[in-house]
Amino acid sequence: MSYSRQEETILKEAKQKNPAYSFLAEIKKARNATITQSERKTLSKLADLGLLDEVINIILLLTFNKTQSANLNEKYALKVGNDFSYQGVNSAEMAILKVRERQEQAKSQGSKGTTTAPAKGKPSNVPKWSQPHYQNQTSQKKKKWI
Repeated sequence: MSYSRQEETILKEAKQKNPAYSFLAEIKKARNATITQSERKTLSKLADLGLLDEVINIILLLTFNKTQSANLNEKYALKVGNDFSYQGVNSAEMAILKVRERQEQAKSQGSKGTTTAPAKGKPSNVPKWSQPHYQNQTSQKKKKWI
């Protein structure tokens, strides 16, 4: 499998920086932030899932790149960690391929477009009176009563 230049750089960094705590410290330092207690717990939970430091490092990069924040999105990191653990991801290379798969799935789902019509068999929860072509059919007698 071939990797892009960016992926090659990520792989090199992820494999060199062990433990994951030091990798997180570098990311946080670059963002002028410090590691929080909840981020330490998240690293511990990821390690408890049986993930190697290099895989955890890929998860950290993925999470920080997705959120564009100085803080780790623990919920997202643990979600990805659980997925990787379940899928048996045991190397940084495998983690990169899974990240690539996720990105391709997101692109293909995003390119399908969104429809405003309800799914077949499911009634719409939008009231009829709010539709653009709705015509009020309330009788005069009922209007007086209201």
